[in-house]
Amino acid sequence: MVLVHGAFEGPWVFRSFAAAFASDGWAVRSVTLPGHEPGGDLRGLGLRQMAAAVEAALLEPERTVLVGHSLGGWLVLKVLERLDVAASVLLMPLPPRGLSREARRRVWRAASLRARLAFLFGETVSLEGEEGLLDLAFGPGGEARTRFLREGGMEGGRLLRQIARLGLAGPFGLLSERRLARRQRGRPHLVVASADDPLTPAVDLEETARLLAATLLVLEGLPHNALATEASALLASRTALWLDHALVGGGS
Repeated sequence: MVLVHGAFEGPWVFRSFAAAFASDGWAVRSVTLPGHEPGGDLRGLGLRQMAAAVEAALLEPERTVLVGHSLGGWLVLKVLERLDVAASVLLMPLPPRGLSREARRRVWRAASLRARLAFLFGETVSLEGEEGLLDLAFGPGGEARTRFLREGGMEGGRLLRQIARLGLAGPFGLLSERRLARRQRGRPHLVVASADDPLTPAVDLEETARLLAATLLVLEGLPHNALATEASALLASRTALWLDHALVGGGS
């Protein structure tokens, strides 16, 4: 199993999730996206470099379950344009064409002037002090955001600008939905969504699930960054149940 983290994150976001599968006998490895290692330089890095790093981490794709969260989910989709894996699990993934218009509006309204300027000029964006953005990711209050900021909370401006423009590129953007659907239909894929996620709500992920002919699992009450909360155990258990059926029971 190979795990792919999202923006503002690192492999640490999968700590509890990975431990659950490792204790069940899985060989689990987390990808560190370029620039996201401790002290890494995020400047100038974009979606193509991130996707290439994920693909390079797959030593035996046909024997690998590929799991991606948020941006990591989009990167998994990009890799699946070219490669076949044993199964994929997309946790609150960024859709192929990026955040919906409404979600982009929410992000822009929640961001401070400092964060907006950093984004506009392609500078590294920090979530430190960005209570509005953290509310979108975690919901109000809680200790999870404090732990999150202690271990991450930084992202490259170029990457964020490319994410924001995914919805403007139309069907000929960085990811070919037609090629993806043609290659992956009939293979086992799971899309996990939360009805209460303001960034990638379940209604926005229905098309992603249809594109892959994937199972869509909608959970209640989970924030977008559920992996960084105690809800990680729930995500791991529901993923494990689906994998038992998809890989052993013979269906998705």
